[in-house]
Amino acid sequence: MATATMPWVDARPFRAHLHHLMATGDLTAAEVATLAGVSPRLTVALLHGRAGRALRRVSPASARALLSVTAYQARTLRSRQVPAQEPRTWLHRLLADGAGLDELAAALEVEPSVLAGLADGSRTWCNGLLAVRLVTALRASSARAASVQGASALPEQPAPDVVPVEGQVAA
Repeated sequence: MATATMPWVDARPFRAHLHHLMATGDLTAAEVATLAGVSPRLTVALLHGRAGRALRRVSPASARALLSVTAYQARTLRSRQVPAQEPRTWLHRLLADGAGLDELAAALEVEPSVLAGLADGSRTWCNGLLAVRLVTALRASSARAASVQGASALPEQPAPDVVPVEGQVAA
């Protein structure tokens, strides 16, 4: 009898792709997870294993999601400009959760003036890396809040369209 689900796939090529993306874009595993729309736990497990054992298989959906992120996207994230509307919303959510502007700036590795301009609306564009880091921080903040409240699961992505597709990026 045929099943509707596809078999899981070998994790090794996707682990290599994750390493390549991290090295090419100087990204963390959580930032690559944000770009791919997968759980940060998956990328950490790919890198470090679970309970001391290497991850051997990944789901086909996770494999496709990881492969959807190209080295070019990872490499150009810093120089790519994206509209600031969604990143501003994410920043306001982090600030509402109690994060301080200077503390966030240090964690996101940007100048406090950049975040201040984003928060007050004077910046209409920001670089793609800042957008990804804001979503990554928001995901981590949501995960911490859920663990304190005893929630068992979080949505994979708290906000849609982390980084616009190539055709939507400003010149």
